[in-house]
Amino acid sequence: MHRLTVTTLALAVLLGFATDASAASEMQVFEGFASSRAVLAERYTDAIAIAEKRQRTEVAFFKIANATSLCVAHLKTGALELASTACEAAVDTANGLRSRGFLNFTTLSIDDVRDVVSANRQVVATVQLSLASAQE
Repeated sequence: MHRLTVTTLALAVLLGFATDASAASEMQVFEGFASSRAVLAERYTDAIAIAEKRQRTEVAFFKIANATSLCVAHLKTGALELASTACEAAVDTANGLRSRGFLNFTTLSIDDVRDVVSANRQVVATVQLSLASAQE
């Protein structure tokens, strides 16, 4: 797992709003995926294209990983509604996992995965609230 820092102030500037909120929040992406590598390389448009294409997989963890990359990439480009939708998709898929054990191909537990996607969703919600307050 990789952690990314998302700064509310940077997003506000990107979207053209003035705000005093300069709090930084961490977001995470899952290692080993092309969409995650693109996010980490700050190639957000590429990350979005890759993740959208690979969302059609039947493997739940791959869906979660790509939705997580979409969430972060959309947030970093200022597309808050798309980021929120992608985060919700990751959370919904993670909540649908039945086993409480470790995923077959990772050292993360399902609860770890749920924690990551829920935390990312919370960052997006916080940024949305901060920017809405700045607009008022």
